[in-house]
Amino acid sequence: MPLLRLEPGVLYQKFAGESENQWRQSIQQAEAMVPDVLGIDEIKKAFASASSASADGGLSQRMFGTLLSWVQDRTIESLSLWWRPPMTFLHCLRN
Repeated sequence: MPLLRLEPGVLYQKFAGESENQWRQSIQQAEAMVPDVLGIDEIKKAFASASSASADGGLSQRMFGTLLSWVQDRTIESLSLWWRPPMTFLHCLRN
């Protein structure tokens, strides 16, 4: 079973819309490799500004919202989530 590592800090780009596009592509690649384990490195730090007003124009909130929506769309049988600092792991069994 493949272990994928995602570093959210790498997804942030300077042009409008590029960060969200990179995030969607990363999720699509992970879904294409199911069954897999997706490790999201430093998730707490990556989306820290999602809970407060920040200078990123709401980008962190949108990206965190996309992650939450994606997790919500999975069924309980197909996704498990666990946290081992500094990584958060998503175990995907099927689409």
